[in-house]
Amino acid sequence: FFFALSFSQMSLAYQTYSKYKSVAEYFIPVKTSSSFVEKGVLTPEEFVMAGDLLVSMHPTWSWQAPEDSNKLTSYLPANKQFLIIKTVPCLKRANALNVDGNEEDLEGDWLDTHKDRKAADEEVGEMTVKTGEMTVKDSAEDDDEEPPDMETFDATDNVIVDDAVCQPAAVTGNNPDLVRSRTYDLTITYDKYFQTPRVWLLGYNEDGVPLGKEEVFEDIYADYSNKTATIETHPYQGYPCVSIHPCRHAEMMKRMIDRLNERYQEQQADGGDKNVPVTMRADLYLIVFLKFIQAVIPTVEYDLGAIDL
Repeated sequence: FFFALSFSQMSLAYQTYSKYKSVAEYFIPVKTSSSFVEKGVLTPEEFVMAGDLLVSMHPTWSWQAPEDSNKLTSYLPANKQFLIIKTVPCLKRANALNVDGNEEDLEGDWLDTHKDRKAADEEVGEMTVKTGEMTVKDSAEDDDEEPPDMETFDATDNVIVDDAVCQPAAVTGNNPDLVRSRTYDLTITYDKYFQTPRVWLLGYNEDGVPLGKEEVFEDIYADYSNKTATIETHPYQGYPCVSIHPCRHAEMMKRMIDRLNERYQEQQADGGDKNVPVTMRADLYLIVFLKFIQAVIPTVEYDLGAIDL
């Protein structure tokens, strides 16, 4: 098989866990009632709604079906089994981003880079919420910013880019205006067990050769690479793939949704449009989700631009 990642690189522990998870998913009923506001999780129907919005706003994303019809998931439309974006540039390595102190470990999988939690909680990171409008700014606009951490999802200014570590992408020989770089195909699946989206990464070097495990980990923020990134078999494409493990996705999304809802309610209390809902819409889930995934893969430059409600 031509992919650089092999099944032998998947630890025995994760293979055992995957078997347990597959059995558990068989018996877990499909979620049908919405609780994304209360718990940060999605139903399959809400996942499709959020995917439709993502595709309509950013056509570089598209719905896909597996080539093998035996891999079809019954609770999702046959032509909307997973989302994919191809050939996303990755111009430099994530390990070139150095946090300037001020780090503290949190219980669980994520790292908090803010000692001043009160100040951090006063901002919703890269989200700007107005009355009747939500703007999601693109964090890729400033490559010298620290990727937002998963705990607070706040914009910070304490990142140093080490030029000695950060290797520039290669320039093509015949055309100096064209830059050769690593690229990634990203897919998003619905995880029935965790009831959240899940991101999968398949990377290629400058010559289009699939990246190995350690090379992919170079493009995952170091504090997360050994905690949240795993190698598992892609449920639809069938090959070993690096995945961002979804065990904390619901918790992080719940925090993000709560903060956005607080902003909506504050705007209404200040005399905003009373016809605007005071809670985040379910179809915005993937937009918000992908913004905080950028904390894990800060140099994989998928562009979300802005969204207005």
